[in-house]
Amino acid sequence: MKQIINYGCDGQGDGNCTAEDSEIRVLPFGNGNLLLCRNHWTKEFIYRGERNRNEFPPEKIQIGELTIETPNPEAFERKIWNDLEIYDPE
Repeated sequence: MKQIINYGCDGQGDGNCTAEDSEIRVLPFGNGNLLLCRNHWTKEFIYRGERNRNEFPPEKIQIGELTIETPNPEAFERKIWNDLEIYDPE
């Protein structure tokens, strides 16, 4: 089976891009952005979720007998595909 590579995707070195001419979206990352096809965005989304669970668990606040969990401010942001800006190289 031929490996699909989308040269606009930052994950293309890993192979298995969505399609050669597939849509690329902009995922904020640190002080820059990742340009990813749908398959590589999915891998990044799962990776960020695993890192958040293992390294950046929610912070717990005790109010009386009630415990409230708040997102850890150091956790990776996990934006869904439809909320990402479509990359336009023009």
